[in-house]
Amino acid sequence: MGKQRLLMIEDAPVEARLGIAYLRSEPYEVHHVLTGQAGLNFLSENAVDVVLLDLNLPDMGGFEILEWIRDRELPVA
Repeated sequence: MGKQRLLMIEDAPVEARLGIAYLRSEPYEVHHVLTGQAGLNFLSENAVDVVLLDLNLPDMGGFEILEWIRDRELPVA
């Protein structure tokens, strides 16, 4: 089985670097974006298995992103 695809939406550089470093040692192909809109753009064009989501982003709230995912019935965990 190949690596699972994971999208991290996190605007804080330190937290993102730490999370990415840890997750890359696990069976994940990690993609990272800094804003909610960048996350929505990524999800519009790419299938992922997992989304790690900061709830307080500079351009939108994490719950808005969760609603967007739910409304489109995207297969993310």
